[in-house]
Amino acid sequence: MEKFNIRPAKIAFDDAGFIVSAFDSTLAHLEAIGSREMWGSTPFSQKDGFAEETIKDVQTSEAYHSTGEGDALRIFIAEVRVETPEWQSGFETQLRYRVADEKGYSHLSVGAAFIREEWIPGHLKSQFEVQGIREELEGKEGFVFLDVVVTDYRTSHRKGAGKALIQQAVDYGRSKRKKVLYLDAWSGNGRKLVG
Repeated sequence: MEKFNIRPAKIAFDDAGFIVSAFDSTLAHLEAIGSREMWGSTPFSQKDGFAEETIKDVQTSEAYHSTGEGDALRIFIAEVRVETPEWQSGFETQLRYRVADEKGYSHLSVGAAFIREEWIPGHLKSQFEVQGIREELEGKEGFVFLDVVVTDYRTSHRKGAGKALIQQAVDYGRSKRKKVLYLDAWSGNGRKLVG
């Protein structure tokens, strides 16, 4: 299994571009397992406003990380260290690399997680009439919500990144003295994504 470095997302590293590309990379996999309904077939890079909203989210995350003010959103990137990026070995690719350490190793971005404090997404609020949801969430404090975990299906280095990012959400919540981590998952297609 890969050893993942988890770091805060940054505009300077074009992490917003990576996140959009990672979302795009999931569509063929979702189609292959019969879960196309989850996000549809239109690439996220072609959806009106998605790229711009992702840039804004990364900026919000950076601002909150720096100042502790504004929307309590943190975005983390999972990456693996690679000695020779594929683009240097003659294989053309659109994967996201950065050179960051003193030994000149490159770091390949493989996943992202969006973690929000004391926040509930609109699609859950709209289901407050469902027994259990309202009782569990309404008026609660002391929690983080794992809004998104996405990994890049263009590289096998992603395997295990989802688990590492979920652990990052747990660790982040603990560092903020939060008692609960909430998340939700799409339950369509016979619950193949959650089972």
